Amino acid sequence: MDKTLRTRVHLKVAELQLPLHKNFTSEFLNRKDISRDLLGTHWQDKTVPDRFKRRLLQSIGHQFPCAKLLKLWSLRESDECRLWKRLHPEVTPWPESLGYIQARCPALRKPRIAVHHGIWRELLTAISRNSVETHDGGERKWYFPSVVSEATHDEWTVRQILVHLCLFSGIRRLIGDVTAFYVRQNIVLTSQETSSFYSRRPDGVAFDAKRKHCVFLEFTRPMDSVTSSEEGDWAEIKELEKNERYGTDMYFINYLSALHGRSWNCTEANFTVGACGSLKKTPFRHHPQSFPRLHLA
Repeated sequence: MDKTLRTRVHLKVAELQLPLHKNFTSEFLNRKDISRDLLGTHWQDKTVPDRFKRRLLQSIGHQFPCAKLLKLWSLRESDECRLWKRLHPEVTPWPESLGYIQARCPALRKPRIAVHHGIWRELLTAISRNSVETHDGGERKWYFPSVVSEATHDEWTVRQILVHLCLFSGIRRLIGDVTAFYVRQNIVLTSQETSSFYSRRPDGVAFDAKRKHCVFLEFTRPMDSVTSSEEGDWAEIKELEKNERYGTDMYFINYLSALHGRSWNCTEANFTVGACGSLKKTPFRHHPQSFPRLHLA
């Protein structure tokens, strides 16, 4: 039998047998509306190094050689994070799972941020390139100042966003506006908290100057293991966290805009991708603050 034909037969047999299995891997692969076809496209891509494909298979199959799994296999006595324990022997380390490595380990914070920024730069460039709708005059509808190049991007602070929206008239005035905004909610901020408020930086920002629309762009890659809970699944939980994180900033911009008669409306669009390759299709197609609103081709 031809090698290519044999491979196709094996893949078809594996697909037919998948419903017969009841484990974490089969549950993961059987989830609907989660872009499993993209994983197949990735594995078929001959430009992707084999070691990357192997790591992805290990992650999906719950075979990634972390301390928690090695202890389960009786290959280690402890499931503690070795790296964190070596750097900080006085602190009790967390169990070393795949999710811990991807999202929590303090020792891997800088590499984790570098990976996040690398993925986001590529995605942000694609968003800017494919946002092709124009106004009647021919000018492009959306402006993405965060896009510098495929090698770097610029994260604007809330203060820089206010300057662009012509809502900034000096640092003293801004501090007074922030203070008054919180006093209305019976909250008194320290000077450090006030500075932290207008120094927050969403991953990206987009502007439609004609329709006075500002959109915060946030990229996140949580572990996609939780299918459902009282708060929602892995993507819904992260969406709530992101909306809560920048909700006050957006409310402040809208409040300040109305106060100055500028009529700007600030919203948020979250791009959430699972660490093991899950991408929920429905939010990207139908969420009013994601692709449709940015008019991506």
